[in-house]
Parts: sequence; structure tokens; C-alpha cells
Amino acid sequence: MYYPQYAPVGYQNQPSRKPFWGWRRDNVLDIEQEINLAADYGIDYFMFCFYPRNCFNDSNEVNDTALRNGIGNKALYNFLQASNRCRIKFCVMIENSNGISNTIQLKNLITYISNTFFTDPSYLSINGSPVIGLYKWNFNDSGLDDSYRVNNCKFISGVLLNDADGRFWYQGKWEKEPYGLSSYASLSDYNNRIISNVAKYANCHEILCIPVLAGVDDRARHDFSNGYNDETLRSFEKPTKQEFYQAMIEAIHSSVWAEGMDQTILIYAWNEFGEGGFLPPTYGDTTTQPNNYPVMENGVQKTDSLGNPLFFDFYKLEAILMAKQYWLNLANSNPLLSELVRS
Repeated sequence: MYYPQYAPVGYQNQPSRKPFWGWRRDNVLDIEQEINLAADYGIDYFMFCFYPRNCFNDSNEVNDTALRNGIGNKALYNFLQASNRCRIKFCVMIENSNGISNTIQLKNLITYISNTFFTDPSYLSINGSPVIGLYKWNFNDSGLDDSYRVNNCKFISGVLLNDADGRFWYQGKWEKEPYGLSSYASLSDYNNRIISNVAKYANCHEILCIPVLAGVDDRARHDFSNGYNDETLRSFEKPTKQEFYQAMIEAIHSSVWAEGMDQTILIYAWNEFGEGGFLPPTYGDTTTQPNNYPVMENGVQKTDSLGNPLFFDFYKLEAILMAKQYWLNLANSNPLLSELVRS
């Protein structure tokens, strides 16, 4: 999942969240670098958050200019101008926190997405159908029926991406430890039962999508905006490389058993530095193992307490590459799965 990138003044109070490329603006050169980084480590697509705020006129028609100028959508339109976008796919997740108020607007927006993005060869399709994610949805299934028919869309299940906790509930033990900082946890039996139940009743328009957390610790973002540390927020300890890898392996096996269904793993997130879900290394992710990315400050390489030079640690991306190879090996051992696997 790809979030808008921005650097409010408060972020300077959290230097450990600063990505190794620095606090950056959304521009084409930036996203070209991100495309290369993602593709090099086995990531197949970005799912861009797509914000339909203030984009409908009184007749419920979509205003293209309003969408393009929306600060949350700039990265998506920059991606379309990237010279290397053929290296990965993209799709959109309609982020409906305060945008769409009725099913007519929804259908018009999906028609806009279809006309604007589906013809791009880089748009993500799974088993021949374009993919759209739904987030914070407040319409029932009957209200979505007509929209489902627009250009044979495949939707990431609204059950899995339904609200703020929908991204997280398969990862960890929310039912027992709802608040505070919990240890990073892999899929529990409780969560596997939910996945099994969703797969059993999901309709043909939905995709069994297993979310995997790269991390979540929202306390820092609240510090940015409110100046306090709220211990009631739901947060995980930062995963180790092995924990993150194991979480992806369990998600792979939770998906693969559903033979004949579309399969993908959705990682939360590529660049949600405020909420703690991110893959590129930050100034808080360092190692003494030498690589081509030294941690520099005022032109001098930083060191640890023992004087060892520090380098940025790409351990999350390395774990993805390991898991991707595992899944490909698993698929190659099963001809049916080899046609279904996407990561």
C-alpha cells in the first residue's frame, strides 16, 4: 500500500522515522527511485490510496481536476509519468474517509478509474480482471452490485479492508490485547478461522487478500499532531527480519490452500512513516554490516556507541525478497498455483 508522502513540521521531532532518502516531496524523480527499489526487492505492485474528496459536483459527476490536484493523489499521477513504471504494476484503493456519500458517486468514480487507469498496461489485473481496493466502506453489498459490473472489476474484499483495524486484525491478537504496545505477532488460530470463513463466503467479485504488517506504531504520529504519547493506541513492536519473513510465509500458506482463487499478499505499507507501517529503511533502522548506504549526518558517517560505522538496514525488503522466492518455489512445485500466485 502506497500513502501520500509529506513532512509536517512535527515529523522533525521524530528523527528515527525519517526515511533514508529524507523527507521528500511527491515528484516524478522521487517515485522513479521508489519503483526501482521496490522492483529490485520483489514487490510487484503499489496500491495507491486514492482520495475522492471534494471531487463531485451537484450532479454527482467526477471532477478530474479536483482529483488530480488533491494532495493525497499526486503520487499516483506522478507514477503515471514515471519512465520506469513498467517495472511494477499499480492499482488504486478508494479511501472513503470523507468522500463518497452514495452509490451513484461510487459508480461514477469507478467508471472514471476504469476510463483513466484500466487501459494503462501497468494497471494490476489478477486472473484477467482489474483490481480496486475499498477502504472505510459504509455501503452494503446490494448497494455495490451495479458498481461491481463496471468493466468486470475485481475488488479487494471490503471485509478485509473495511475500517481502520481491517488492515491489521489478521496480524496480532487484538481480541486479547486491544490497546498498548504488543509484541509483533504472526497469524493466530483465531485469525486463520476468520480467513477461512471469509474465503468460504466471499463472492466472485472479491479477492482473498491476506494483509501482512510491516509494522504499526501510531503513537509517534499522535506526537506529531497532538504533542502527546497516547498509550491506548494499538501498536506492535518493530518486527525482526525473521518475524516479518515468518508472517509472510504464514500468509502465503493461508492463501495458497484456497485453490482456484485469486491470490495476493497486501503488505501494509510501503511508506506510512507516521503510523509505523513502512518498508524502506529509516534513520531508526541501522546496521554495522557494510553496504552502499552509509548513514550520514552533516557530511559525516554516523557511528554506534562503540565507534562502528552505521549503514541503513534494508532488512524488511530483504525479508520480502526471501518470501517472494519461497512463494515462487512453492508455485513451481504446483502447476495450478503457478498461474495464481501474485505477491
